[in-house]
Amino acid sequence: MKRIKWVLGLSLVGVLAVSGTAYALGSGASGMMGQTPQFIRTQNQVGISKMGYGYGMMGNYASSNGAAGYGGNGGGCGGVNNGESYSMMGGPYNAASLGINLTDGQVTTDDQALSLAKAYVQVLNQDLSIDEIHEFNDSYEVELNESKTSNKAFEFLIYKNGGYISSEMGPNAMWNTQYGHMNGRNSGNPGKPTVTAEQASKTAQDYVNQQMGTGYSIEQPEVAPGYYEFMILKDGKDFAELDINGYAGQVWFENWHGPMIKTINNGSTTK
Repeated sequence: MKRIKWVLGLSLVGVLAVSGTAYALGSGASGMMGQTPQFIRTQNQVGISKMGYGYGMMGNYASSNGAAGYGGNGGGCGGVNNGESYSMMGGPYNAASLGINLTDGQVTTDDQALSLAKAYVQVLNQDLSIDEIHEFNDSYEVELNESKTSNKAFEFLIYKNGGYISSEMGPNAMWNTQYGHMNGRNSGNPGKPTVTAEQASKTAQDYVNQQMGTGYSIEQPEVAPGYYEFMILKDGKDFAELDINGYAGQVWFENWHGPMIKTINNGSTTK
């Protein structure tokens, strides 16, 4: 089994710059069916030895095989040290600015995380609803749906230290064709994804089989604007998330959070 090395002790921006993970299929989306994906290393990725090109989280990145690279747009995500953060629809916000009282300045309960998420959604003044919340060691990831359609919208983070809120990075920012604030390449309506859910599922399962080993599996995909998101299970429990680009088939393993502690679904812990 190839072990994934978690990057700890860094600020959010540092984690994004050091451990942002994206992979491209060597043959492109058109050649996905019936082939084993070639997972390709991007900048500073730990644990993968193959080379090629892919998206970088920050700054520009050129390929190693002569093909054009893709530039990750600049911009940042604030952290708990200075109280500033980028939110998908504006900000910054934290527990104090949203009127949520925390014990010793820490988000320590599921109810506090849910209250913060609801308060922030109300501030956004959008027709959005909370789908589920994933707890990690230092933060909660909140997934939002469009209330009228139940379609996935976008994700944001609540940091346990101070309840600061920021936009989730990775595919949420760079691949989301409707809400992604870094997605300049696909501005407007790029049309229906060219990668099917079946192709994305096969690619995701191949990644888990080849890069993570036994004991890991995937759930059915959730369809986000421009990409598919999969929950990776470890011994049947929520562990991490993996995304497949809906147009080019890149694989992006969300490893910057560390292992998932649990999932909170509509206020109830599910797994």
